[in-house]
Amino acid sequence: MGSAARVVAFLVLALGVESLGPSCSTGINTGPIRAFNRPVSVAFACIDTTNGNPVPTSTCALDSTGLAPVGFSMHALVPQETRGEVAAVDLIARTVLDSDRRIPGYTFVPVGALPGAIIVPPLHPRCTYVANRGSNDLSVLETRSFRSTTRSDITFPSIELPGSPSDMVLESDGSNEIALWVALADIGAVVRIPLYGECVPGDPEPPLMLGDGSAVPPGVPALMPADLSLTCPADFVPVDPAVVMPRDPVVLPGEVAQPTSLAVDDGAGVLLVGDRNLPVIHRIVLADSSQLSPIATGAPVRDVAITPFVPDSYDPASVPTTFSRYVYAIDEVDGTIMVIEYSDEARADFGSVLPIDVVGSPRPDRIPTGIIARALEVITPGYDEARFPGADPRVDLCEITEAPITTPAQTFLRGVFVSVAAADGTIRFIDLYDLDAPCRGRAYGPGADASASARCTLPTIVSDIAIYIRRHRPRGASFALAFGGVTTLPTVILGAATIALGTDGTAGDNATVPSIVDLMSCPAHLRPVLSGDSPADTMQQTTLVCGLTDPFAIVAETWSAAYEGSIPGTGTSSGNRGTTTATTVEIDSITDYCARGVIGSEDALDGLLPAGAPELGYTGDMLALTGLLPAGQIDQEICRAVVGVTTIGETQLPVLVPIQRAYTQPDGLGEPYIGRLVIDAAAPLIGRPLFGADPSMPGSGRPLTINDAITCYGDPLLGDQLLTMDVRSRSTYTVIGGRSGFASR
Repeated sequence: MGSAARVVAFLVLALGVESLGPSCSTGINTGPIRAFNRPVSVAFACIDTTNGNPVPTSTCALDSTGLAPVGFSMHALVPQETRGEVAAVDLIARTVLDSDRRIPGYTFVPVGALPGAIIVPPLHPRCTYVANRGSNDLSVLETRSFRSTTRSDITFPSIELPGSPSDMVLESDGSNEIALWVALADIGAVVRIPLYGECVPGDPEPPLMLGDGSAVPPGVPALMPADLSLTCPADFVPVDPAVVMPRDPVVLPGEVAQPTSLAVDDGAGVLLVGDRNLPVIHRIVLADSSQLSPIATGAPVRDVAITPFVPDSYDPASVPTTFSRYVYAIDEVDGTIMVIEYSDEARADFGSVLPIDVVGSPRPDRIPTGIIARALEVITPGYDEARFPGADPRVDLCEITEAPITTPAQTFLRGVFVSVAAADGTIRFIDLYDLDAPCRGRAYGPGADASASARCTLPTIVSDIAIYIRRHRPRGASFALAFGGVTTLPTVILGAATIALGTDGTAGDNATVPSIVDLMSCPAHLRPVLSGDSPADTMQQTTLVCGLTDPFAIVAETWSAAYEGSIPGTGTSSGNRGTTTATTVEIDSITDYCARGVIGSEDALDGLLPAGAPELGYTGDMLALTGLLPAGQIDQEICRAVVGVTTIGETQLPVLVPIQRAYTQPDGLGEPYIGRLVIDAAAPLIGRPLFGADPSMPGSGRPLTINDAITCYGDPLLGDQLLTMDVRSRSTYTVIGGRSGFASR
């Protein structure tokens, strides 16, 4: 069974739990009522309730009012992996069926060991096929046997498979189901089982061994996708997706295929095979079982789903001329969802993973859902796939000047969507083509204004004041009216005090704290979310905070701005003095300083940075020695001056000194150190007065330096000691985001 089964299984499980109530309380110790036990997939069967016979699935289609046809009921057939059975649920009566009332409790239909994939042919549903990965076989059951009142005595022999089945799909020629395709993960193959008629399967054909991925062509940059969108407010401009370079698949020698999911492209006659071990999607021609060049995904794939062709326009006033379709796939490694261009094999970027999220996203080639996906299925309620492309899709679009058949809403789906079963037990939906989109955010009915200027003004549905519909984005039930922004005015930390900033970026009456930011514009992928007038002497508009305003790219984030704050990851207790010369002092540490973004004064020179770099002219970060002086050293007057105290027992202040250069693994660095800071030996300690008030005393009236500090931190008997230290920004802010982290060259 395809991934549709796994998605709906969550719903079926919920129905089963509601239907099974507790037994009466008696003094007899009875066993528990049989219930679902690890349901892993689902298939649907339409059954005539008057005689128990299965009929084509289309017979159970709901009418325009949402009612089921009288005398017919859609059933869900759910394999129970641990019990080796298949349960049946009447979805109209909302009842779990007991297949044998002679046995106390709920009894389900037995199949093989560890049943997984299940298929009921929608055109000729007399028999149901169940793939059992524990017994490596295919069970064939009469579909009518799932209703207890119509048990059939007819049995069919199981079909032995050459491997362990992981998924199964149906091949059809439009009027007949002609074959079953089964993925065999343990041997890296797929196998075709021909169907010669209802309940007449043939012997499995020889297994088709899948390629090892070594011949996969390198990926190509994806063209910008047809980014169909509709928003209210109407003037809101979505952020453009990032431009993502392809990730070439890496296949190690000796790696083999492990097919885990199947999807049939009926239009092209191609079988897609997701591979949970190789970073590819295999392609097999159904007609002759030949293998086409695989699609390079850059990551192993858990599940795949193919969308129908959908128009690239919502305009109800014209016939669209371009159509697109896509392959959705789940990354086996992290459960993220990728979208693959699949419209036309003649396109240069056919098979490319599309850029979906915006610039700055950690995974711009993934749909920003924030969930771990487990299964996918494309759903098309109310969408006539057979007419596309080529026919006028406006037949199905809602009419702005007339009330649509159903009221458009966030929670009502009519069109093409992708349903996602998540690891948290929820089912999410992704927008692809919403047939009701033209009516959203508008007034409709007699006399309604269908012009573009009427969008988002006095809509018929009051909940349509704020709308965000965008291709390949999660469907949201509600969004805030403001698309992006900050929840409170920013605050900064100065020492131990927290200071609120004004809308112009200054810290109120505290003149010692400079503006946190003074930008005249935001980068191309960001928008100003908090702005104000700069000080009165300039009277210019400033941008205080730049951020994303795309609702599907925004993630709630806490930012901290500490004036002369510590740079993340630079704190260590394993540092010591290295080589010392008359002009420089080296401090060796276990910190990778360049990777942490540490910048020295010489690192910010014109010759080392590109023109226009924001670090040009920066005075350099500061080394901060934060440990307490050894007990024997605090008695020394010069050491008390180094840590800023006059009397023993006072709080010792950090020792701050400017940094000239920061290195990662320079020559001559010994284990276990990996980073080095170079300090000007003559540079005065920051914030310390000249040492010695009496000019007649030897050494009096000179600045304190790094050599003084290191000497004071050393033990007179043991020599140099490990230094407790970190690196801090100088005369500026250290800004850290909860999601974005700390960024610096």
